[in-house]
Amino acid sequence: MFMDSLDLALACSAAIGVGLLLVLAKSQRPPSARAVHGRRRLLAWLLLPGWLTRAVAAPSSSKATQPAGKRLCVVRLHNTHAERRQGAHFVTPMFGQAFRQGDMPAGERPRFTLADGTDCPATLWGITSWPDGSMKFCGAIARVPASVAAGAALELEVRAGGSAERQIGKRTTTDLQSAELSVVLEGLVALEGTWTAALNDGIHSRANIVQLAAGPAGTLWRIGSEFRNRAGKAHGQLYCWHYVLALTGANDEFAGLRYLARVAQPWTDVEQPKAEHREFSASLRAGAQVLRKLQGHTTTETPGDAIRLPHYASFFSAGQDGRWDYVQGSGTSSADAHVRVTLDGDNLRRSGLVPPYDPEVPINAAERIDYNPMGKGSINRAMGTTGERGDIGLLPEWNVRHLLKQSEDHERVARVNGLSAAGFRLTFRKRATLQPVPCVDIRATYQGLGDAEPTWRGYIYMSGMVKPTPNESLWREDTAHRPGCTYWPYLFTGEPQYLDLLTEHAFAHVLELNQGNGTVWGTTFPRQQLLEGAWGGERGIRVGAGGKLYKGSGVLLYGIGGQRMAAWRSRDVAQAAALAPDVAPDGAAVRQYLNDVLGSSYAAFKDYMSHVPASFREAGLFMQDKGNGLPWQIAYMSWSVCHQADILGTADAAYVRGHLSRFWNGFARQADMACLVAMACSYRDEAGNLVDNMNGVLGSLRCNLNFDAATSRITIAPAKDKTNGAWSAHDGDRFSFAGKPMDLLKSFPEMSPYRLFFAVKCEGQTFQLALKPNGPPIRFPESVVITDCFAQLKDFRPDLAFSPPNSPSGYSANIRGAVAYHLACGDNVTDAMDQLDRIIKSQRINFKDRPKYLTLASRA
Repeated sequence: MFMDSLDLALACSAAIGVGLLLVLAKSQRPPSARAVHGRRRLLAWLLLPGWLTRAVAAPSSSKATQPAGKRLCVVRLHNTHAERRQGAHFVTPMFGQAFRQGDMPAGERPRFTLADGTDCPATLWGITSWPDGSMKFCGAIARVPASVAAGAALELEVRAGGSAERQIGKRTTTDLQSAELSVVLEGLVALEGTWTAALNDGIHSRANIVQLAAGPAGTLWRIGSEFRNRAGKAHGQLYCWHYVLALTGANDEFAGLRYLARVAQPWTDVEQPKAEHREFSASLRAGAQVLRKLQGHTTTETPGDAIRLPHYASFFSAGQDGRWDYVQGSGTSSADAHVRVTLDGDNLRRSGLVPPYDPEVPINAAERIDYNPMGKGSINRAMGTTGERGDIGLLPEWNVRHLLKQSEDHERVARVNGLSAAGFRLTFRKRATLQPVPCVDIRATYQGLGDAEPTWRGYIYMSGMVKPTPNESLWREDTAHRPGCTYWPYLFTGEPQYLDLLTEHAFAHVLELNQGNGTVWGTTFPRQQLLEGAWGGERGIRVGAGGKLYKGSGVLLYGIGGQRMAAWRSRDVAQAAALAPDVAPDGAAVRQYLNDVLGSSYAAFKDYMSHVPASFREAGLFMQDKGNGLPWQIAYMSWSVCHQADILGTADAAYVRGHLSRFWNGFARQADMACLVAMACSYRDEAGNLVDNMNGVLGSLRCNLNFDAATSRITIAPAKDKTNGAWSAHDGDRFSFAGKPMDLLKSFPEMSPYRLFFAVKCEGQTFQLALKPNGPPIRFPESVVITDCFAQLKDFRPDLAFSPPNSPSGYSANIRGAVAYHLACGDNVTDAMDQLDRIIKSQRINFKDRPKYLTLASRA
């Protein structure tokens, strides 16, 4: 059929051309030279097959009218239908576009073109910039004037040099109304009757209409509306956000809608009706037609007709694949494009917005999960569960797999888990402002956010704000293990609901810190704890007695529950700050608030480090107020601050990153990194003081040490699991003992918890202990066998790491990945990197199961 049409077009063109030639031949009036030239051009244009080919393929496509800018990367569009061609002039799915600092200079915007230079008109939103003013990120859709063969892919080139003039869209909210979209709830528990949140109600009330983007490919809105009963009365607690994208066709006509609804109980300042979980059935409707009857969760993991929505939680109307719905309404297109997007992985890594994950790592097949309201996807409901998990890390395992593989199945998992995170009880908004609640008053006011609430506390404590009764959920949230589910889905899709969730989670992290600014971190050493004087809350930290107060700095400095709490809290705040638009479409100063909190945190860190002993700084030690340090948690902190420095591009974030890099390389220069591939490391000396130099950092080693009273020598033997029994001590190796071993060593007069001993007179797998290097050996009053100790060894070979390769916690993979990230950021960690690569190779770690830990040491 296509060839028949083409033959007919060629025949018609030839006929027209011949006819014109005859007309010209019969003309009695000699034409001017200019007229002859014009006629020749006309005839050539009519008879040129190349023109016809282009016209048939893309009737209204136009070449770029401005010089092509630098080609930066590509976006691939995959026809998901195996037998049907995707016609030309379709609008792409939403996608995110990342840029390395400097690639898209200030004052320019990206251009999307076909390989031949044909422009693809695009609508952009969420534009955020690097410190130098160049573009960092935007969300986008493009209208593509070309078709895509069944099962094939088409590349869009992303180029610099586009115009930064304000985009103007053809769509208005009038285009949305004919679809009559709504979410309808039928009450079951704590809700009676029928309640409807209608998109048209939100449009007519004009109370919360936010235009997120407008341009030649379409217009994007977030429109809020109340749930109303049949009498028209608003419920008061239940609320709905309608995300709507109106698509524009090739002739500026309205094509159709993409739609997603979010149902929430978000208000912190509404007393009535009572804040509590509510159960109901729910459906998505277009007029009287039910588009989808939602299947959700109440108290079990089996989905059903009933959905239980806790206060401060939410869910979406999406189908099981986690995608928006298409509704034609009064548009011209009966169906949406059957196209899916994949992004340029090399460009993503170059941009710095994702770590330099190794693209060559084998990737497991994606699990099959469905989105259901209040479902969990792949996320662990009991977040406090310890041990290695796929949802713990800088990015969850499933997001790294999707980043690297970008298969349709992996995309589904990333989407579903991102939406499932809406079920966390972290949607703390004020009804008066419709915005998340600020609780740090670094500035007197933040535009659009309302008054700060420094006495409020969120999370499960919920003081100051409305507290639900009962305060329960299927989720058992935990800051130390909370996964970051929404950053990557927003970075990949550009869909605004993910940014809204990410922003809410960032605000919630600050809000859940204990109220108060009275805590002082002491800077004089020796000291037994960081705390100076009485405890006074952790939201703001004062550096040194009488020193400066840094409001909000607990986001980074509060690590009493382990560095992972500070790592994940500051990660979420930094990610939200990094992707918050330069100009907020609703006018709220979200970006300014989050950057202020981070800036205060980094400034407090620098101030603290300027007061502590030089040995503390040189060792790269991080705040740890009690107990022992945990190297794998310090690695989490490294992952987080490397990422923060990358995505924010600020010198203050880079300072924190550089400090932590010294911990890894400083240790490697005096001991085997195998000692830090361990569950814990000592952070105290025999006087109970915090260590202030690298000499006191010893890793926890599990093996049998046989103390022989007859010879006062120690013989090394394998642990119960038959590991760590082949190494030999070297003169000068450091040892200390604490906890249960002290019960067995209590008859040894020289023994006290964390006292340093040095190996002397080492022979094979036996050695003696002395109180100083090369000192006289101590005598053993009795023979004992201990099963663990702390040690700093020069060489642990032929054993590989204090934590064995079959450890379920993946210490070596985690630490090696963190150090490689430092190296990719330009930090001097080559000594640590060389040793860790040896350990990983010898342990034969299979990163197929843990791609989130396999980073390259360079972005090149």
